[in-house]
Amino acid sequence: GIYLGEKKCVFFYTLRKVGAYLFKVNDLTISTLQYNADEPKYLFRTALHENSHPFFQTFTKTSDFEDLADRIKNIKTFYNFWNDNESLKASYTWTSFLEENLVEGFAKFLSYKIFGESGDPTYYYDYPFYEFLLEKNFSPEKYTLEEISYMFYELQLKKQE
Repeated sequence: GIYLGEKKCVFFYTLRKVGAYLFKVNDLTISTLQYNADEPKYLFRTALHENSHPFFQTFTKTSDFEDLADRIKNIKTFYNFWNDNESLKASYTWTSFLEENLVEGFAKFLSYKIFGESGDPTYYYDYPFYEFLLEKNFSPEKYTLEEISYMFYELQLKKQE
């Protein structure tokens, strides 16, 4: 239900072992792919992840999401997972790490829908978010990405009570 405009996508391989990046130049979206993405499912998994960020950023860059991120710091195991990992802290702000978990979980969900497999857990809440999307039988007709994302994180907060 979110329209981001017409885009052209280009993919380039990177020699980095970990990490893909997304760059935008006018109407061109450039994604890097890890050197070992040698099957269509791996190529698409990266594309699904990188190209999902703009959809999530329609709400993860708002003050409401910042407020949610502050409350989620109360989930100490999650917060410490990020805070105690210098590599994660160098790559993501706390709020962008929350987004990264959602985006990766969503990419796993799409990969499952397309290829019948989701891949392995990557972060802290990516796999639980993927499972939550399956459990709720996510579709844009039922929930927006914002609604389902808030539902997920609110559930995690409730589990901490």
